[in-house]
Amino acid sequence: MPGKTTQMHVAISFKTAMFDLSKEHENMINPIYGESFLIWLKEQFDGEFSVTAPFMEDWGWYCNVLFQGQKYLVGSSVFIEEDDNPESELKKWLIQIDKHRSFIEILLRKAHISETDEFVHLLKLKLEAEPKIQSVAFE
Repeated sequence: MPGKTTQMHVAISFKTAMFDLSKEHENMINPIYGESFLIWLKEQFDGEFSVTAPFMEDWGWYCNVLFQGQKYLVGSSVFIEEDDNPESELKKWLIQIDKHRSFIEILLRKAHISETDEFVHLLKLKLEAEPKIQSVAFE
């Protein structure tokens, strides 16, 4: 379809000081925080659907989610300045969600991720419902 663009991923940003960055494992690839959000995500959805443990990556941290038969990759990162106190400062987080699609889905241009995807919608609602999380928005 000429002129039509499709999203490769959806990004959600928010601000919070609720995650204790000092307790995160060191990201041996690149010193970026983000693990604590994924641990929280796993705890929030434990039993509802499958969420793997966090893995480090050069751009932050990620986990895999199996939701209603669909596979998602959820990336998490927060950047702090050297002078910031990671335990108390309000930080801006960026969550990136990618949806795995089969070869056939890619060929037929089906199952694209969007802001209305059921998993994306559920995650955004969960973030908005948390009193310690502010300014939840799609990027």
